[in-house]
Amino acid sequence: MLLVDDNPTNVKVARLHLDRMGMTTTVAGSGPEALMLLAGQEFDLVLMDLEMPGMDGHETMRRIRCGQGADRPVLRPDVPVLAVTAHALGEVRQQCGAEGMHGVVTKPVSYGDLAAAMRELLGSGLAGDAEGVAVDPIRGTGGAAPGRVGDEPVLDLDMAASLLGVSQAEIRRLLPNAMAEIGHKLGLAKGGVRTAVLRETALQAHTLKSVAASIGAERTRRAALRLENAARREDLERSRERVAELTAEVARLEAAVAALG
Repeated sequence: MLLVDDNPTNVKVARLHLDRMGMTTTVAGSGPEALMLLAGQEFDLVLMDLEMPGMDGHETMRRIRCGQGADRPVLRPDVPVLAVTAHALGEVRQQCGAEGMHGVVTKPVSYGDLAAAMRELLGSGLAGDAEGVAVDPIRGTGGAAPGRVGDEPVLDLDMAASLLGVSQAEIRRLLPNAMAEIGHKLGLAKGGVRTAVLRETALQAHTLKSVAASIGAERTRRAALRLENAARREDLERSRERVAELTAEVARLEAAVAALG
């Protein structure tokens, strides 16, 4: 299958699930790269991120259905496509259906949701169906990293493991790349506010929100969502306030991750 996503953390999460299913996966980091691969090879299924810079998932999908590859036609314009998005709104699902996508999986992607969608499309069982998720010996309150605001943990590995359907150990292995990506996206979001290019801020906050959810950083996820909403409304003053709030939450998150050792 072909996985189309520019976000390294999302790719790692998806590959955790797909490896468990016994799927052979090729990764494309952009819409143009996906079209190039689809013109050179037939795939059974495409997992398509909708929010990508440049050519997004919607435009990539339209070109697939029209048979337009990067420099030559795609080999299978009717290939089944599952959309992946943090937007669970009804209108997004309707748009995806109108564009010819076969279903929508919401980020952060859980094993159960992805497996159910793929079973429906492929019409067969998956290699991981008979497997249980490995459970770490430290559970419950032990899954929350040091650092709390009121009664709420800054980082909750148990929550992330439960949400994604993976082990806490796998969440821990995601942390270094996830934190690097959160820092990078925060810097780009700040740049968008500084230059009043709020479309860029909204895109970066959207991605940061998804990465934070994947590691159980709920406070950071909510702060990123508030910034994304302000930026999409083109509210510059509120975006300045929201990016400052997000910066503070990311600093708390960095301290919590560092305390894990």
